[in-house]
Amino acid sequence: MGGSVHPALAACAAAATIAAAGCAADAGGASPAARRAAIVNGEADPYDFGVVALSFGGSSFCTGTVVSPHIVVTAAHCVDPAEIPDMWIKVGEHAASGVPIPVVDGVVHAEYDGGSNDIALLVLAAPAPVRPWPVNRTAFDASWLGREVRLVGYGVTDPNGGGGGRKREGIAAISNFDALDFAYASAPAQTCFGDSGGPAFVLVDGVEVLAGVTSRGDADCAEIGIDTRVDVYADWIDTYVALYEDADPACDADGLCAANCGAPDPDCPCEADGVCSDACDALATDRDCPPHCDYDGVCEAAEDDCPAPDRDCHPTQAVGEPCEFDTSCIDGACIGGVDDPRATYCSTDCSTDGDCPADMFCGDGVCRYEAPSPGAQGWPCTADSECVEELCVVVDDDTNARICANKCAADSDCGDGDTCQRARGGAVRVCLPQPGGCGCRAGDTPPFAGALAFACAVALGLSRRSRACPRARPRTKK
Repeated sequence: MGGSVHPALAACAAAATIAAAGCAADAGGASPAARRAAIVNGEADPYDFGVVALSFGGSSFCTGTVVSPHIVVTAAHCVDPAEIPDMWIKVGEHAASGVPIPVVDGVVHAEYDGGSNDIALLVLAAPAPVRPWPVNRTAFDASWLGREVRLVGYGVTDPNGGGGGRKREGIAAISNFDALDFAYASAPAQTCFGDSGGPAFVLVDGVEVLAGVTSRGDADCAEIGIDTRVDVYADWIDTYVALYEDADPACDADGLCAANCGAPDPDCPCEADGVCSDACDALATDRDCPPHCDYDGVCEAAEDDCPAPDRDCHPTQAVGEPCEFDTSCIDGACIGGVDDPRATYCSTDCSTDGDCPADMFCGDGVCRYEAPSPGAQGWPCTADSECVEELCVVVDDDTNARICANKCAADSDCGDGDTCQRARGGAVRVCLPQPGGCGCRAGDTPPFAGALAFACAVALGLSRRSRACPRARPRTKK
């Protein structure tokens, strides 16, 4: 933890130069798309609004934490100062559909050496509409060993890729620490590629604080993670917060979310403030609201403890629209697709095709879509959140056309007309149309990139979490 740059990095850089598509020795010189490090064994997290995705070119690659209205803490290896004008943060559970805010400035810690001091700050063009997280200012001691940490990030859910772009949380336990970093063991969660720069939250005196910034870990995302200690850099963070913030957020309606308010701040009604309010557009994202107030598949007779009517009792989705439960649908039937039962949409009884919307047919007595079903393999999409496997991939570089794609290991995992290929701009293999249709084109993964990635991973042992390079991942499965 917190040591000098491993000599193998230099060799990896040389090989990457020759290959023209390998691991970057210095993450500061690699494009964000090549510097990705989701929480493995974690759960979806719709609540932590102050944890945001870092985005470049429309794709998320790292995670960060809002510590003041305009300041985001992340990992140094996620930030190339030359590329800051093209960076954004995304606020929301899904990076693809999150609220975008451009980044206008940033600073990488002056003593970052590729390993230790792996911390950086980003400055936002507009205040983030979230409550800032308090920074840990308590020094580590022996009592911290074994303490639980809550990890949050937008990364992949296994080292082979897939599941990235959705915010997840999980629990680990501190196993060791030194002057600059700390390590945590899976309990059972662990960080993985794409979680770089994300937070490790710890309870201190009953308050959850930002204690760590995800830096690196074992290549299988299974045993150990290493974070930068935030308490060591608290004064450094304060310096830049004071430089870029004109005033502290107030607890009234000033357009900024404040912390520690005696009453809920009207600028952020969905935050955990002890009140379940109908000012929150999505009650399922408010920790203060009972879960049955939003869609859960059950229409509760009593709605007295909900600030708005139980949405299961008031369905809104028409025939053909996506759904999760029967209670979501006006006609009361949420069915799975003919090609993928996970692709669910609202339906209704029918006798002929004329009983169904124009783009559906009558099959087995209900209105259905021909394949592909909405969200299934091959369905046209614009965001990962529209797809059953949360993978919306480019199939035509000229038009930027995208389809939902399912993960695969071999061609046999794919349907007729599709082959298992590496997705453009990603490390995961998915089912895509065969070459000659919308298949691979020049610029896809060279045949030696995988070998180069494996060599880097073996040489490094512990790989940077955000460098899930789309063309050569140093965090290669053993």
